[in-house]
Amino acid sequence: MQEKLQNLTEVQKQQLNALTTAEEVVTFAKENDIDLTPEEAAEIASRLPDDALDGIAGGGMVFF
Repeated sequence: MQEKLQNLTEVQKQQLNALTTAEEVVTFAKENDIDLTPEEAAEIASRLPDDALDGIAGGGMVFF
């Protein structure tokens, strides 16, 4: 899954980190020509809230 997301721009990374549901992740992926399975989208969505907070506190990016 990391390979599928590694080429995102900084703006796309910020947009992805702002999402909260698997449906939003699926829509984002389709709009950005990223082939994600429903399981991958659900995994990303389930990690976003905690990871996004960690990224802010630690100054790092969540997936990249």
